[in-house]
Amino acid sequence: MDFLKSFIDIILNCDITNTYKMAWARALVDIACDLSATIAPDQRVKITLDQIAERFLNYYWNHTFFFNLKQGPVTPTIVSLVKELIQKYIVFSGSQRPIRYEKINFQESLRNDFDRCIKKIVSILKKDVSHRFLQLRGRDLGWMYEYKKNANSLQIKGEWLQILEKNKEILYPIINSRWAQIVESFDYSPRINKKVKFLNDAGYPREPLKRFRKWLDLANPDHLCFLCGNPIPERELSIDHVIPWSYLFEDNLWNLVYVHKRCNSSKSNTIPSEAEIKKLEARNTKLFQIFSEKGFYKGGKLPGKKIAEDLKFARENNLVHKFWIGCKG
Repeated sequence: MDFLKSFIDIILNCDITNTYKMAWARALVDIACDLSATIAPDQRVKITLDQIAERFLNYYWNHTFFFNLKQGPVTPTIVSLVKELIQKYIVFSGSQRPIRYEKINFQESLRNDFDRCIKKIVSILKKDVSHRFLQLRGRDLGWMYEYKKNANSLQIKGEWLQILEKNKEILYPIINSRWAQIVESFDYSPRINKKVKFLNDAGYPREPLKRFRKWLDLANPDHLCFLCGNPIPERELSIDHVIPWSYLFEDNLWNLVYVHKRCNSSKSNTIPSEAEIKKLEARNTKLFQIFSEKGFYKGGKLPGKKIAEDLKFARENNLVHKFWIGCKG
C-alpha cells in the first residue's frame, strides 16, 4: 500500500461536486505539519473533526472574504456558514475591509457564533466528506485512515502523517492546482491560481502604490478626489482601486485613482457604480491621449512604456467594463 501515491491519486482523480475534498486534503497536510515532530511512526494518532472543521473555516473565510470564489455550481453549505460568520464579523467590527482569518482572535470576538459555525461544519464533514474522501473510482481506500460513521474523530498512522509532512512541498502545489482547476469550472474571475495559492501565504506581497503617482499626476495634476471631486491635501492623499483589488488581485494604472483617505476607508471593498466606471473609462482615454502625445506608442524603451502598453491593452479589450461586470456577478 503506497500511502503517498494513493493520497495524490485522490487529489487528482476524485469525483467532485465542490471543493470539499481539496479542503479535506489540505487540512490533513496542515495538521500533519503541526504534529509530525511529536509523534512516532507506529503511533495511532487521533485527529478530531473540530480540528479539521477549523481548517475548513480558515480556507473558506480567506477565499470568500477576499475573493468571493465560487466553490461549487451552487454555494456549498459550509461556504454559506462561513459567509454568515463573515457578515457577523463585519457588523461586530464595523468594517467591510477583508481580514485574513489567521489575524482574528475569536476568543475575544464572536466566540459563540464561532463555536456554532464549527459545530455545523463538523456535522457536514461527518455526513458528506470524511468517508467520501476515501472513495475513488469504485475503490474503497479505507486503509488510509480509520473513521467510524458519525464519529467525532479519525485515527491515522503516525507514519502516514510523517509522509504528508515530508512531502508538503510537493503536496501543496498539487492541492492548490487541483483546487484552482475545480474553482475555474464555476468561477470566471481573473487569476484563480494566485487566489487559491493565497491560502499558503501569510499575506500576499503588495508593492506600494506610490510608484504610480507620476503617471496619475499626468491626468489629475490638481489631485481631485475621484469619489467626491474635492481637492485632496497631501496628508490625505490615497490611491484606490476602482474595481476592488480583491477581484483583480493586481495593481494596474488603468484601475487606479486618487481619493481622500477617508473616502477610501468608507468605500472599502464595494463594487463601483456604473457612473464611476464611465468616469474611469473617460480618465483612461485622457491618459491614453497623453501617453500618445509623449510618444510611448512609437517604439523605444521609454520609462513607463510597459504601463502605457498595459493601458492601451485595457482600452482595446474593454477590460474596465468586462471586469466590472465580472465582479458584479
